[in-house]
Order: sequence, then structure tokens, then C-alpha cells
Amino acid sequence: MAGGDPEMFEKVKPIFDQIGGNIFYLGGIGTGQVIKMCNNIVLAANTVALAEAFATGVKAGLNPQTILDIFKVSTANSKALDLFGENIVNGTYEQVIFACSHMQKDVDLFMGLTNELKVPALLSTITHQLFNSAMKKGYGPQDMSVVAAIVEELADQKISSAKE
Repeated sequence: MAGGDPEMFEKVKPIFDQIGGNIFYLGGIGTGQVIKMCNNIVLAANTVALAEAFATGVKAGLNPQTILDIFKVSTANSKALDLFGENIVNGTYEQVIFACSHMQKDVDLFMGLTNELKVPALLSTITHQLFNSAMKKGYGPQDMSVVAAIVEELADQKISSAKE
């Protein structure tokens, strides 16, 4: 995902091809940053939705591992589930795939962009609030899936508790 001068992009594209597989030219300077923000808000909101679904299912009496197993083979499957499902089920956020502080920064940037462009961001606003809460609790260095701990607190339900 890159933006900038198209001639310069073509010049350095062979280097990009060596670094990664999916190379997209998006347009002028800043467009790469915009798609990164858009992609990461989807990941953040998806992770929050997973945490809510796990907390609700567990509070209703379901086993979190069973929820995970079903989600993996159903329409709830997603890259967020693949990356963070085990963390959420086990309540372990120390093995960092993407730091909470980095995601909070990206969500902040996305919210700034939506404000600037006057785009309503209802789901993103809630996601932003939850990541801000995680930062206030000192969860910044942990994996971004630690946002599930905020959902657990709000739901008064540990997700991993039904696993034992």
C-alpha cells in the first residue's frame, strides 16, 4: 500500500516486490496512510465485536473454546479471529502481535480523518472509546486484543472463566 509519485513508485516497485507480496499503488502522497487507517479500524472494530460475542456467549453459559471452534468454521471467521481468538479465549495478551498502543494511535488517526471529512463513524467511535479505556488502564504494551479485558469488565464476565 503506497502513495506518492507514480513514476517513483514504478522505479521502487521491484524493491517492494522483494519485501512483500501484495503491492498496491493508491495515488498521491498520503493515500497509503489512509488505507492503513481504514484497514486497521476494521481490524479494531472486528476485535471488539469478537470480545463482545465471546463475553455474551460465555455469560449465557457457552464454553469459550466451543465458541472459538464454531466461529472458525462459520460466518464469524475472520483474520481478527485467526490472529486474536486464542488470546481472547485464554485471557493472555502478553505475546504481542500488534501493540494496543499502536492500534490506539491508528484508531485516533482514523477518527481525526472522519472528523476532517465529516464522515459519521458510529461504530468507530465506540471502538475508539474502548481502546482509549485500554490505554488508561496501562494496557498499551500488551497485544491489542487486550481490549477484550475492557469488554469483560463492562460485561462483568471473564471470558476464560467457563473454560475450566
